[in-house]
Amino acid sequence: MKIYRIAVAIILSMITPVHLEASAASKRFDIHLQERQGSFHSFKLVTPEYAKWGNLAMREASKKGYQILDYQYIGKQQINPFVTEQKFKFWVSKQARNFGLYVSIRFESTTERVLNIDYEETDR
Repeated sequence: MKIYRIAVAIILSMITPVHLEASAASKRFDIHLQERQGSFHSFKLVTPEYAKWGNLAMREASKKGYQILDYQYIGKQQINPFVTEQKFKFWVSKQARNFGLYVSIRFESTTERVLNIDYEETDR
């Protein structure tokens, strides 16, 4: 996600003068665009809630030998009041074969302690 933010900042700086502010505590990245007349436009790139789960899913899939080619967030589901599931779909390569891989991460809702990570291969 940091690489994406830096890429956006670099692209924007080529278009117009840019002032950047990063806040690690709030997980927020502010970009202020300055127009030639001196006025500013601001917008915030907010790290999505699922980003840390997506990073974990990618790391764990890589450990299992999958090379990740593409990434899609499927969604979040409350399994019960105590357990939440985040689900992702990757397009992966393994042993010269390309295919889909669903990765589901179940964790305790309050502590965010990972309970299990499930993998399901698919042709699509």
